[in-house]
Amino acid sequence: KYLKNGSLYTEYAYDADRNLIGLKTLLGTDTLVDNRYTYNGNGDRLEKYQKCGTTKYSYDNMRRLAKVEYPNVTEELFYDKAGNRTKRLYNGTEELYQYDKRNRLTAHTKGSVTSKYEYDNAGNLLKDDKAQYTYDAFNRNTKVETFNGNIQINRYDAEGLRRALSETQ
Repeated sequence: KYLKNGSLYTEYAYDADRNLIGLKTLLGTDTLVDNRYTYNGNGDRLEKYQKCGTTKYSYDNMRRLAKVEYPNVTEELFYDKAGNRTKRLYNGTEELYQYDKRNRLTAHTKGSVTSKYEYDNAGNLLKDDKAQYTYDAFNRNTKVETFNGNIQINRYDAEGLRRALSETQ
């Protein structure tokens, strides 16, 4: 139980395997959230019960999430032999995913819009549909330039921890 402002609190309940089986948030005497969860023997979530309805989860024989039945819509997920998601069907909309030989996402298509992704030889993302990324010799992200003109500069200390971040627009 965690108290906040003396009146909002959340209770968490866990099973013997430490899976979250209950989450309840109250504001005074009003219940804001009252969720319950069930799991299979592998610890995969099977159901989530909420005030608005039940969400059901299904998995393929590799224990990858294959289907989610929300109260009002269904989502299906498909994978290649390497375990990469290749397709997502959500509420009748199809999304497609493409990967290179190193299993890096190279394209994501949703409807008629395709986003492309480029990487360097170290596997660092260099470019996506929103920005270009720059790295130092230690593969730390030093600069992000968005295509709408924003720039983020990251500075690191001798231990490799980011110590400063500056942004300009």
